[in-house]
Amino acid sequence: MQAEFDVYCGIDVGKSHHHLCALDRAGVKVVNRGVANDEAALRTVFEALAERGRVLVVVDQVSGPRWPWRSPGTWAWRWPTCRG
Repeated sequence: MQAEFDVYCGIDVGKSHHHLCALDRAGVKVVNRGVANDEAALRTVFEALAERGRVLVVVDQVSGPRWPWRSPGTWAWRWPTCRG
């Protein structure tokens, strides 16, 4: 069975910055760093990851005004198919 995604990226959301950790299919870290709470900075990271193939992004967010229509907790989407 072939893996559906090439990169798995987890984001811990913060007010001023976020922390991202991304693994490839083999479980090797390809990104493990902080990133500014800025759309351009996030897009740069996601676009770099997308060069490796299909990316699954999982976001851990307690709550906040950025995405008020989402329930608190963890949610996921495929980059760049869905741009929450």
